[in-house]
Formats: sequence, structure tokens, C-alpha cells
Amino acid sequence: MIGALQSDALAYRAGTEAASTTFDGSFANALNADEDYVITLTSYGSPVTWANSFTVDGVAQSNPATSPSPAAELSTWM
Repeated sequence: MIGALQSDALAYRAGTEAASTTFDGSFANALNADEDYVITLTSYGSPVTWANSFTVDGVAQSNPATSPSPAAELSTWM
């Protein structure tokens, strides 16, 4: 990626049974051209009963997701 990718300050955090735990991040396109990015959420080592999902700019995504990122635009994911 050419631009900036910023992940949550805490890569790991304690969870609570039957409650969601949110991690935030963002990416910015510095190519000065429109470009699509493929975002994949992985959950290696987690119990098979755990669910995972993510949003880009507040919109729920499939996994993997292709997200358009216009030039110089900042997108946030959680």
C-alpha cells in the first residue's frame, strides 16, 4: 500500500463472554489515483464458535471486501 495504514493501538485486548470487542484502524490512499483495496479479516487460533465482521466507513463488509479508495481519501475500518 502506498499511503498510510494505522492499526489499533492495542493489537490484543481482553474480551468479555458474549460481548463484542472493537478494534479500530484506518488507511489513506497517497497515490493521487483512485484505487481498490482488498481487506481480509483473519481469525487464526480463535474458537470456531467466535464470529467476526468489519465495517469500512460505517458500512458492513463481506470478508474479504474490495473497498474503493479515491485519491487522498481516508477510510476507517473497525
